[in-house]
Amino acid sequence: MNKTLKTNERNRAALPMFALTLPLVFETFFRILVSSVDTFMLSSYSQEAVAGVGLIAQYIFFIHVMFNMICIGTSIVLSQYLGANRDHDATEVSQASALLVSSAAVLLSMLVFGAGKPLLARYSIEESVREYAWQYFSILGGIGSFFMAFNLLQSTIMRAYGHTRDAMYISLIANLVNVVGNSLSLYGWFGLPPALALPGPWHRLVLGPDTPY
Repeated sequence: MNKTLKTNERNRAALPMFALTLPLVFETFFRILVSSVDTFMLSSYSQEAVAGVGLIAQYIFFIHVMFNMICIGTSIVLSQYLGANRDHDATEVSQASALLVSSAAVLLSMLVFGAGKPLLARYSIEESVREYAWQYFSILGGIGSFFMAFNLLQSTIMRAYGHTRDAMYISLIANLVNVVGNSLSLYGWFGLPPALALPGPWHRLVLGPDTPY
């Protein structure tokens, strides 16, 4: 049984290049689409909120790059071990990477909560924009760091094992969850009052893209 499963995994990893890269292109597109849709939907709620998102976007991108560095290294080592049929070592690499991104998420979260407000105080912006920016930064960059880290890591591991389509499908589902969650928070669909105010969309930014993973 275990031998059959391992053989299937290796066959999946031996898929043609086009079958591996096309789902990756769509997965990347869906990830970018999440942010674009959020900005578009927030523009109907508050221009100050959109300004807050734009202000913090560069720092969120930096956090994303930090986690991506770990994931790229994981992908390289994991692919080498899987190609050499060293399945036990590949499992250990995945576990070590999970521990590493967890440590990085803790460090970055502490940095956001400790230095976020002093950093925003350096900007000459309206107080309402600063408040929106802090809400976005603390939820997505602070608490959301853990979701972001394991989101990227799990996608990396899935791709290394050849499950590129699964990662693409999950990104598509995440977009749908994100749109519905934002709509409930902003527009009060199904008769629900839009009483979540801005933290509602902020939590959707965290939970929408990452919870299905």
